[in-house]
Amino acid sequence: MRAINVKKLLLCCSIIMLFAISGCKKDDNSDANNLTGTSWVYSDSHDGVNYVDTLKFTSSTSCTINGVLSGSTSATISISGTYIYEPPNINFEFPMDGGAISGTINGNTMTLSISGETIVYSKQ
Repeated sequence: MRAINVKKLLLCCSIIMLFAISGCKKDDNSDANNLTGTSWVYSDSHDGVNYVDTLKFTSSTSCTINGVLSGSTSATISISGTYIYEPPNINFEFPMDGGAISGTINGNTMTLSISGETIVYSKQ
């Protein structure tokens, strides 16, 4: 009778350990899908005017775009918005006319389509 109880005890311990080990498995994709704290930059130059756009992901759903225009005319703009990232697709909502922007992320490159124009950001 004692041998049966020891076997039952070992079986129960084995089952508990199996659940404990499988329950502690880390999701391998969770960090790869997190953009929080990253910055991405787009720059362009036309007719002596330089434009630098910095996109910062401030949380898992919020972001800020800071644009700087320099040259014969200078200006800065800062717009906050929200985003949803489901790799490789990313969708933004900004409080402006036609504020929905969509694109994809591939490695350190984010390609966005804005009003029919393609803009490519690089991860910093």
